[in-house]
Amino acid sequence: MLYSMITLYNSYIPLKLSFLGEARKGLLLTVSPAVSLLAPLLWGVLADRMTYRKRLLSALCILSSVFFLVICTNVSYPVLFSAILFYAFFSSSYGGLSDTLTLGYCNQYGLPYGRIRLMGTLGYGIFAVLSGALIKLSANFRQCYCIWRKLVVFPAAYIFLVYLQALCKFLLRHACRFSRRFNVFA
Repeated sequence: MLYSMITLYNSYIPLKLSFLGEARKGLLLTVSPAVSLLAPLLWGVLADRMTYRKRLLSALCILSSVFFLVICTNVSYPVLFSAILFYAFFSSSYGGLSDTLTLGYCNQYGLPYGRIRLMGTLGYGIFAVLSGALIKLSANFRQCYCIWRKLVVFPAAYIFLVYLQALCKFLLRHACRFSRRFNVFA
């Protein structure tokens, strides 16, 4: 689910920035990779020292979704720059933290990591196609649904994915208990 949220952001941000000049657009698009050089190191060190990695990852998801909502609104350039900066700061460590948690579950319950990773990759690909289709559909009706698209669809989808991630964690926890009890993955 985390990777689908990143797909949604990566699909939406070029459309959002289409009203800017090339130089400003280029600067905003380089903020995320620049922040991603250092922020995962900070979050990784913090996660290693904390005992509650899941809570840290959930907090990062919530904080990044708040800044994604700011990005989706019509704000001035400095506010947009700051929102993208903070969004990248909070979302850049999704991959490392989620893989660490997944590997911990796999080791704890004896599950194959490859199958879980394969399902994540398939989900990412499917959601990339769906979000692209949604963007294309909403771009065709730009005059009618411009405000609806920017203020409702993408933030709602992003927040929905945060809550869907929490549901998947809950279901994974119970599926691990079920598979251990009935030896499903043996």
